[in-house]
Amino acid sequence: MNHVILFIAIVILLALYGASVRVSRRAHITNYAFPDGVRSKFREVHPRLTRNEEHQVFEGLRQWKGRNFNPITQGEGRG
Repeated sequence: MNHVILFIAIVILLALYGASVRVSRRAHITNYAFPDGVRSKFREVHPRLTRNEEHQVFEGLRQWKGRNFNPITQGEGRG
């Protein structure tokens, strides 16, 4: 009987830990600022895009990464 209770407690704790990790990763992606060097290199390669279009590209990358968590291939939780 005690083994069953211990097993259930461990499963619950692991589930709570997993949820906490997913929330933390989601917050990291939401608040991530691309380095200035990445943006400047992007401008060199795509000089015709406006700042608004550049912003849309980087926001699209952020959204794509947020939707494409894969715990098996990337070691990250699905957000």
